[in-house]
Amino acid sequence: MAEAKEKQKQQQQLLLDEESITDKDFVDSQNNHQDSDPRMEDYYSDSNVNGKNVQKDLNASKKFCCNDCGFSTNQQAELSIHVATNHPTTEAFDCTECEFTAPTEEILNKHMQDLHLKLKPFKCKGCSYVSSQRVLLDKHIMRFNLGLKPFKCMQCDFATIWESCLVTHIQVIPLTDTPLQCDQCGFKAMHQ
Repeated sequence: MAEAKEKQKQQQQLLLDEESITDKDFVDSQNNHQDSDPRMEDYYSDSNVNGKNVQKDLNASKKFCCNDCGFSTNQQAELSIHVATNHPTTEAFDCTECEFTAPTEEILNKHMQDLHLKLKPFKCKGCSYVSSQRVLLDKHIMRFNLGLKPFKCMQCDFATIWESCLVTHIQVIPLTDTPLQCDQCGFKAMHQ
């Protein structure tokens, strides 16, 4: 009983710790697998950046800097969002299809692509899956084409491709000495 509680405490601390699972760990896991299995590259469509270029871009030094406050990132889209959120201007970009207004042209273009044009440029070569976002294609490939689930529970066999699913799982893991218990079936959990 106490051992299960201690394991859960350690696992929750890992998620709060700065060195817990991050997007970098996900990318490293993906890239390590790709290096050992050249077939990984084949799952991306020709119009997309292959996994090796993604690794190079994600690991590159932060090359986009905010002129107002010094914020830096390695993604131009992230810098645009930062500037629009933290240093707003009076300029707005209106959608021609609906009432949506964006602080940047880049955000408006993404809105148009995702909602109105329904463009899905990221295609899986292993099946008919298509997506409007590269990260969703990456997750699809990991889960369905390669069978990878990098986020694993330390107390049971649960594994997932989404860090947020692991966090939710940890919060509702049944415990033996917890005050929350179902009076009909005996299920016990930390949170309601």
